[in-house]
Amino acid sequence: MSGKWNDISTAEMERYELLAPTTRGVVVRQRDAGPNAPFSVYVEESNGTKHHADRPFGDVNEAKIWTENEMAGTLGKQTDV
Repeated sequence: MSGKWNDISTAEMERYELLAPTTRGVVVRQRDAGPNAPFSVYVEESNGTKHHADRPFGDVNEAKIWTENEMAGTLGKQTDV
């Protein structure tokens, strides 16, 4: 799937988003938690349903890969009906 990730970080939060027509992937980490703090990840469908990763990620690229895979699975389910 590997699309264009948008870096929408702020002073308080490191945040990356990947947008697809019916889903949005988000990778986020609080900056005040320190540079070794884990990233939280979720995929949000257009109906507002969120799918959170079952674990935090220590590496931003690992977090993005999980997100892309989850988004691909979600998009696949939408076209299987």
